[in-house]
Amino acid sequence: MPSPGLIGRIKRFREAILRLSRIREMGRKYFFSNPLVIDTTERNFHVAIEAPLDVGSFIIAKKGWSTPSTYHEVGRRLAEQGVLTVEESSRLSSMAGLRNILVHIYTGVDHEMLYSLLQRIEEIGIIMRRLLD
Repeated sequence: MPSPGLIGRIKRFREAILRLSRIREMGRKYFFSNPLVIDTTERNFHVAIEAPLDVGSFIIAKKGWSTPSTYHEVGRRLAEQGVLTVEESSRLSSMAGLRNILVHIYTGVDHEMLYSLLQRIEEIGIIMRRLLD
């Protein structure tokens, strides 16, 4: 049974995905003209990316598999065990890289890239669904 903290992360993930979807609906012009929307996008991407990494880490620990030392390794370990495909693993690892940028290098966020990822927000939802199945 998942811990209340993990259940809370899943709930917050769903909220973040919903917010990101709403931001996407506002369009490119609105996104780039409003610094508050960009800030909200950054924060919700951080939450939306960290949640499947945490769920993946929970699965790895629960199954007793070799513990990854970084978020980048979580996807790889899940692919090795057949939980994710190699493609999904690669996406999750790339998302871990974005998460690190969002958390550690606030001035280094490429907003064009962030907007581009916003157009493909479903990818992270697919990965989370695979982890929760």
